[in-house]
Amino acid sequence: CVAPRKLAFMSLLNGEKEPASKDLISDQMAFPESFYAKSNPDHFKIIPISAKGVIYTIADWLEK
Repeated sequence: CVAPRKLAFMSLLNGEKEPASKDLISDQMAFPESFYAKSNPDHFKIIPISAKGVIYTIADWLEK
């Protein structure tokens, strides 16, 4: 299995330590996202800074 472990990114920041834009996240995460998409798409998650109930989102995701 190429991507055995679950990987989550939360509240990503830009170079100025401000919340990263969706465009920046898409650009910077394109490679790992495409890598996981080929082998284990359910093992890769990007959780936005504005996500409500982050703890529950992560707990539900880890149980899968």
